[in-house]
Amino acid sequence: AIDVNAVAGRDSILIAVTKYGSGTYRDLYVYLYNVTEGSLTGPFNVSVTKYFEEYPVVAYNPGIDMFAVAYFLSGTSTSPLSITQFNVTLLKFSGDTVVTNITVGPFTTVGGNISYTSVSLNIAPYLNGFMFLHQIINDTDTTNRDIAIHYIMSNGSFIDLPTIVTPGENESLGDIFYIYNPSTQRNSTLYRPYGYAVANNILYVPVYTYGTGVVKLLAITPSLTASYIKVDVGLEPYVAAGASTFAVAYIKGSSITTGYPVAVVYNASTGAVVNSVILSAGGGSSFMSPQNLPFLSFSGGYYVSAWLANNPSSIFAFAFDELGNGVMVSSPLIPTTGGFNMTPIGVRTIGSSFVIVYSGVNSTYTSTLNLYTGQIGVDLPTSTMVGVLYDPLGDDFGAGNITYPTNSVFQPGVFDLKAFYLYQDSNNLYFKVQMRNLGDNPWNGPAGFCLQYIQIYVRTTLSLYTNISTFGLNITVKPGWHYALLLVPGWGDTPVPEGQVSAIYDATGKLLANAYNMTNVFKVTVDPLNNTILAVVSKSLLKDTANVANWAFSIAVAGYDGFAPMKVRPIQAGPSTEWNFGGGDSKAIAAGVQPLAIDVLLPTVSLQQSMLSSYSISPPIYASVYMVTLSGQVLTPTTTTTAPTPTTTPPTTTTPSPTTTTTTTTTTTTTSPTTTTTPTTTTTTTTPTPTTTTPPTTTPPTTTTTTTPPTTTTTTAPALKLLGSVSDPVGDDKGYGGLKYPTADVFKPGVFDITKFAVYTDGQFLYFKVTFKNLGGNPWNGPAGFCLQYIQIYVLTTDKTLPTNTSTFGLNITVGNGWNYALLLAPGWGDTPVPEGQVSAIYDATGKLLANAYNMTNVFKVTVDPLDNNTIIAQVSVSLLKDSANADKWVYLVGVASYDGFSSTKVRTAQPGDPGQWVLGGADPKAVLAGVQPLVIDIVAPTAQDQYTMLSSYDATTGKLAVVYGVTLSGQVVSPTPPPTLPSVPVTTITVTQSTTTTVTETATQTTTVPTTTTYTTETYVTTYDYTPTIAVTGVLVVIALGLLAWLLRRR
Repeated sequence: AIDVNAVAGRDSILIAVTKYGSGTYRDLYVYLYNVTEGSLTGPFNVSVTKYFEEYPVVAYNPGIDMFAVAYFLSGTSTSPLSITQFNVTLLKFSGDTVVTNITVGPFTTVGGNISYTSVSLNIAPYLNGFMFLHQIINDTDTTNRDIAIHYIMSNGSFIDLPTIVTPGENESLGDIFYIYNPSTQRNSTLYRPYGYAVANNILYVPVYTYGTGVVKLLAITPSLTASYIKVDVGLEPYVAAGASTFAVAYIKGSSITTGYPVAVVYNASTGAVVNSVILSAGGGSSFMSPQNLPFLSFSGGYYVSAWLANNPSSIFAFAFDELGNGVMVSSPLIPTTGGFNMTPIGVRTIGSSFVIVYSGVNSTYTSTLNLYTGQIGVDLPTSTMVGVLYDPLGDDFGAGNITYPTNSVFQPGVFDLKAFYLYQDSNNLYFKVQMRNLGDNPWNGPAGFCLQYIQIYVRTTLSLYTNISTFGLNITVKPGWHYALLLVPGWGDTPVPEGQVSAIYDATGKLLANAYNMTNVFKVTVDPLNNTILAVVSKSLLKDTANVANWAFSIAVAGYDGFAPMKVRPIQAGPSTEWNFGGGDSKAIAAGVQPLAIDVLLPTVSLQQSMLSSYSISPPIYASVYMVTLSGQVLTPTTTTTAPTPTTTPPTTTTPSPTTTTTTTTTTTTTSPTTTTTPTTTTTTTTPTPTTTTPPTTTPPTTTTTTTPPTTTTTTAPALKLLGSVSDPVGDDKGYGGLKYPTADVFKPGVFDITKFAVYTDGQFLYFKVTFKNLGGNPWNGPAGFCLQYIQIYVLTTDKTLPTNTSTFGLNITVGNGWNYALLLAPGWGDTPVPEGQVSAIYDATGKLLANAYNMTNVFKVTVDPLDNNTIIAQVSVSLLKDSANADKWVYLVGVASYDGFSSTKVRTAQPGDPGQWVLGGADPKAVLAGVQPLVIDIVAPTAQDQYTMLSSYDATTGKLAVVYGVTLSGQVVSPTPPPTLPSVPVTTITVTQSTTTTVTETATQTTTVPTTTTYTTETYVTTYDYTPTIAVTGVLVVIALGLLAWLLRRR
């Protein structure tokens, strides 16, 4: 045989091989290997034609229990076909007996013959059949090749999808794959398609356009529409589907010999990019020509990719999770051994195990076929994120006035710090410093960058020797550091500051490691896709690594200058010049105290400006920059020693050790200092840039003393009549069941735990009272008397003529009953109503603002009950709300979220895993990824289980938000009556022609304050029952999902 492919079925493996029939043609045969019995049956002749039948590609569809074999025909050596043809043979077995053998075709290349060295085809199971794709030659341009698409059904009938004509792109679905020896040329060939993935019911097939050098995804929907998604400039793609994402691995760049392997991770529900991942440590690797795929497989929460790299010919591998987090590996997993050059042929993952099939070829054409089996997390390292800190964008100006040098290499953003990530595994710490723009590598720094000088100062939890000096930044770091990581471009073999190699020092000035000849414990590289500089540090170098989550850090970015004594690019007064920063303080420069840091990681721009401006000219004292914990708190010492006073002329040092200063400083952790007077959302630079992976750490609203005290009622009010009250279980402040409070001290137990909701009236006003287990005081002096909670009350009246809405203001839930009015109770800073501002507001279902609690307090005000410090009262004039006479019969959905003045929705976010200082924890990773994680912490419901059930009713696969129902004042949940049970439908009858589309649209008038309109579209059977899209469809989707799951499992 000269070519082979195989696919797993229900209990057998189908093996397709091309065999020499004679000197003029090659036959295609299949074998069936019964896994249970261990028996091999065959060969079965697939086709009766005596042609060259080559490059078999196989697939199995578990929904119809059928195999498919696609292949191409080029005639015979004596009578070649004028036009290349493709066939697809459908095979169904009963035991070891073929019961269905249908050959569909021939499909032609339309315009002419395609050489066997460049032909490409692919086949994938989809819906109730197979999607077959192959190259065709453009009728009008024989140098251009497009992709023909055919949907083949189980009976052999097929539907031709319209071809997407893309002139000049020359699209390919796979490659001739050489098992290759660089010294003696190729030994043998295989054809390998680029794979396929089904995510969210959409089929994705990678396409490489060797005319333009672009990787694309062909996306095919159940309605049989096709479109292209451009991925990147690159080649040799491979695709795999995860649980809630799918990923494309490929060689980035225009050349197989100079490119490097990367992967792009997509959200399966939305199609949005989640992350870009570089797979090869050190950036570009010299890849072996000709073609080699970065194979990709997924299971157990991880993608695994394996590829071939040259010098010498070895196999590298990489594991990363669904958010794109992983550990770059710089050494080959399977090195060249005994003169055999290794070539991977495929990768599969099963649970936490992975298998690499590879071939070895030596100079005498001796070949070996090998299996490498390993464990994800053991043989392939995986990392966990310890924490992340975000830095405001656009603050790359030092103390406020620094301007970039004028040379064109200093592109905008190359000194703008974006984020700092800390990861760890059992052996290493991974320090990731992300820039807004890495600026490429114009002078080819060996580490992959050359413009930046990154200095990371680390303070552990131990009482170690400390230092506050820095390496040429003209600042002091307080309360003092234990280790300094200096990341530089890497020329030569001498560590900074004498040389240009990255180094680690302790506080005594001792060199612990350099990145030249100690790369086994310290190496520095880049991730150019994400503009990130990475330092990998062995835990053996640093003390206290068990407590790394509690360390403090100071990260500074300066311009790198290999000719400067300390390798820090200087700053001058006045305008910038070609190689010098401008905008410096002339007096500070003369005194030798001009800070040379262009950006420092701090929560706000104002903090950076104030700290970098804190120097003294007379006497000359450096500016002080304070360290930050991974929870986002700035460490401010209660007592400090005076910073070392520099001479008028800054000293020039030739030693690698910084100036050491012994300090005896008592430190405490406090809230970050700030110069603002009230929390605000109008200054966007104070909000860290969010990502698709982890929600940003947000700082709390500023502690302030307002001139307007909380409103209280001091006069005798009319007697209140209780319309009704509902008690809520204590201890259910966990949202959908797993949410955890942020770790800051202000979030005391019970501050989000509603215990009671009551409605009163005095004839003129309605009084909505929400009682908490513990209101938590008012630590940031919210004008309304509270500041931690964001209460949202959705009201459905008995007036059926009023418009309704089901969306919410940032809670990520759907109100199942619908609502006519929304009462949003917030702390009350400023004069603008939520969600744009921070003042309580009332909206109707069209989005119209009815009242705010700033200048309409005659009809609406929000206070804390003076008789009960744990109760918030909303006093609303009956003139605002229609049908108020029937308020005792209304349906109420009452929920509380954590208030965050810096969030666009004013709702604090939640992240998977442990909570952060200002971020809720315990979120469902899949829900966060799909954007459906409920952010409400407690709702009024009869039982905790009622709450957990409703808030868990989201669907991360379809992007459907949780549906939550309100209660009456008697405590009864008002939910729709379930429809009659629909008859079960076998999954094998579900085809695109048997389904209709039911669209449920929830609309709201579009204004700047209206919640986002949510539209759900699902495939279902025609029915006249209300609520069918949210209840009855579930069973059908589960059947489909189970079928897809079974197929995915068998594919492995």
